[in-house]
Amino acid sequence: MLIVLATGHPQEHSGAISPNQCWLAPTLLLEHQGRKSGKRFTSPVLYITDGPDVIIVASAGGRDEHPQWYHNLLAHPDTQIAMGADRRAVTAVQADKDERARLWPRLVAAYADFDSYQSWTTREIPVMILQPR
Repeated sequence: MLIVLATGHPQEHSGAISPNQCWLAPTLLLEHQGRKSGKRFTSPVLYITDGPDVIIVASAGGRDEHPQWYHNLLAHPDTQIAMGADRRAVTAVQADKDERARLWPRLVAAYADFDSYQSWTTREIPVMILQPR
């Protein structure tokens, strides 16, 4: 499987490590299809849950541009995620202003660096809701 690291560089990955071993916060593997290339990619992404939904943040470490997976999800919102051995089919929807305001404090509580990342960029960091299909 091909994963895209936080640096933006793709790397082959056997799937041998648990996605939750990547960081100190819960981490999933997000599959996404390239909006231009059509290639399939897998990216490790921090998450929280909100009822049946899984919430992820397109922080890109506070850089001024959105991560590629964000653009890919906008073009192809139906995808799959893996949380340990649990695989789920989901549809990605961008949180609206009110949803983001409600979810942001919970995201920061799970991973405080999200607030730092937001302060480093002029863009509003998108919050994505992965809804079960």
